[in-house]
Amino acid sequence: MSSERKKRTRNEPARSQLGGQAAPRDRLPEATAAQLGGVRRWQPWLLWSLAGLALRVLIGMNFGGYWDPGDLDAFVRWGGQVWERGLGSVYNEAPSALAMRRFNRETGEFNLRVRQHSVVCNYPPLSVYLFAASYRLYEAAWTPPDEAGWRRLGISGSVPPEAVRRPVVNTPLCQALFLGWSVVGDFVLAAGCAAIVGLYRSRRAALGTYGLMLVLPPVWWDSIVWGQTETFILAPAAWMLYLMLRERYVSAGVLWGAMLALKTQGILFVPVWGFAVLANAWRRFREHGSEASTRAGFWMPVVGGLIAIATLLLIALPVTIAGGWAWARQCYVANLFETLAQYTTLYAFNIWYLDLLITNSAYATDIVAGLPKRLWGTIVLIAGLGGALVWGLRRWVSEPRGLLAWTALALLLVMMLPTKVHERYLLLAIPWIVLVAVLHARVWPGAALLLIVLMAQLAWPLWLEPGPMVRYPRGRWADVAARTPAEYHAQVREIYDRERAATEPVEWTFTVIGLLGFVSTAGAIVSIPRSSARLAGAGDRLTVRASGPAP
Repeated sequence: MSSERKKRTRNEPARSQLGGQAAPRDRLPEATAAQLGGVRRWQPWLLWSLAGLALRVLIGMNFGGYWDPGDLDAFVRWGGQVWERGLGSVYNEAPSALAMRRFNRETGEFNLRVRQHSVVCNYPPLSVYLFAASYRLYEAAWTPPDEAGWRRLGISGSVPPEAVRRPVVNTPLCQALFLGWSVVGDFVLAAGCAAIVGLYRSRRAALGTYGLMLVLPPVWWDSIVWGQTETFILAPAAWMLYLMLRERYVSAGVLWGAMLALKTQGILFVPVWGFAVLANAWRRFREHGSEASTRAGFWMPVVGGLIAIATLLLIALPVTIAGGWAWARQCYVANLFETLAQYTTLYAFNIWYLDLLITNSAYATDIVAGLPKRLWGTIVLIAGLGGALVWGLRRWVSEPRGLLAWTALALLLVMMLPTKVHERYLLLAIPWIVLVAVLHARVWPGAALLLIVLMAQLAWPLWLEPGPMVRYPRGRWADVAARTPAEYHAQVREIYDRERAATEPVEWTFTVIGLLGFVSTAGAIVSIPRSSARLAGAGDRLTVRASGPAP
């Protein structure tokens, strides 16, 4: 064979033995190509996940443990109490004290202390189960450090006996085991938000939403730096809302029940379910008239709500058997109507912080126009939710996706109008506001302002002392204890006014930004135009048939 023929044969594609078209020699088998396509498809999601995890590890290594670990102290104590005294004691007795590793800002060093103040558990049963599991793991891994070990933890000086006998609160391992649940919640929340966006936008938009939620500062700050548990309910809430948008109310009800069993704030999603019930009934009455109530699907949102209650009771059954209904009183009655109910605001820059700056009083028991401020907050909230509900039903009733816009609006109202709102609670509204902003750019300006304010609220210990909910500064009592009541009051008030004067301009700034963000976001949401977009085969498929803008 000539060299030219050999070269030609080597470069020509191989022909099929059946005489078909020539096929390239380097073509991959179809199965292998499909596998590679699947890997490429999920690679960006994996990269975002690794980046989100690396960010949290970095933040935890540099900032974890420096915040006041008061709530973490409670989580560890409650977890230990389950194993030491049983489930029946958790909602009836205060837990035993533990040594706590705490950062001293004045000395710049860690020290060990035993906080004698102890509170009876006020977290619902499912959270207690998680704390108990974390404590069991921590206790099994705990070995009292030697002198060099204490130095590695930043501890020098005397070590209380409790630190030798039992695990110490706020060590790096303690943070990882107890706050790891919140970190898992961060990723589940991000995935749920991406799934919701994927119902209405491209896969690329869903991926961007996933990454955005993982790097959003308030989310990781709350979980890692602040050591809190808001994603305990935000994570299942995202998937609950996803299922509700697909009209799968039974599965959504199970998730709502889990939320109620994790944190009391799960009850804040009652307006979301109320809207779903009314909107579903309205749509079906318009389609089927008087026969609507007999049609399949009419009662499904109601069934979902009942399933949520059943799920909560089932999860709480071991605690109920062991200790009766004390958990319901502690977690719901006390948390909603008693604990810290005397304050108008707990570092939340809402309408009541404006009232605080004007009146210099954060007490919800103050009387205004014959009614206590606490009652005024309830009245304003009911009026706001009622008006927004009527508007939302008229504007979005014809499409299930209106539930997303309503969720963002309702939870924003819940954070800005009533009294007794904590600094962290705005985070419960932020994911849904961000989702609406991803779908409608008009919401972004207000959402950006709210994100700024939320970070200021979460970081208040760095810049706001004494706090507004304390009329007089802490740690000054010994200086004035021997004085007369009049001198005592004057002395403490002078200190308070002087220290507050240093931060009051900043408080005014963030309050104005918060109110502007509230008005801008609410206005943008209610002005979202109607859409004729529909989920194609709601409840069965993820594809969307759209002919208009999506709320």
